[in-house]
Amino acid sequence: MKKKLIVITVVFYIFFVSYVSFANEIDEGLQNIFALITNENWIDAKAALQQEEKNTAELSLLWSLWYGGLSNPKYDKHKSTRYLEQASKLGSRDAQLLLIGRYLFSSDPDYTNYSAGVKLATNLADFYENEISNGRDKDGELQRIIGKFYIFGIGVTKNSDHGLDLIKKAAKLGDKEAISILQNKKVETIGHALKN
Repeated sequence: MKKKLIVITVVFYIFFVSYVSFANEIDEGLQNIFALITNENWIDAKAALQQEEKNTAELSLLWSLWYGGLSNPKYDKHKSTRYLEQASKLGSRDAQLLLIGRYLFSSDPDYTNYSAGVKLATNLADFYENEISNGRDKDGELQRIIGKFYIFGIGVTKNSDHGLDLIKKAAKLGDKEAISILQNKKVETIGHALKN
């Protein structure tokens, strides 16, 4: 039971950190909507979302976050998942990370889809590995993410040592989360707990 709780907590941490990096990569207008959502200003966020005319991965992801807000009186996990799937199909890596978490670790059987989650995780891991090998990971974010995949065996064969090496490389490139993980020894502690 303790091991399962640790795995669920770690997976939550892996996938929802993507949520924060997403905010830094969208245009200013959508950043304002993201801020309204994260501040749980549901009415203004919905009004701003409805004014957007373009159908983009980022907008679909924002709709997913709006419907997925647990304190939102209009909370709707089904609509949240559908928008997340749409954002994923439109190419949002952040949406794919969140979908992996939902498919693999949801306690709700209506949203658990192991085969789709593993397929997404495998494809995303391959994509990140390719981006890293082609020198497109200047800040270490991709190495940190794929490192976590290796530590927990998500979409790749589990290899905690290789995962930790990738996180160390990410930290050397200046990735703040990787630095924090190493400073707080989160990976070693979690990796040790999973081995036992």
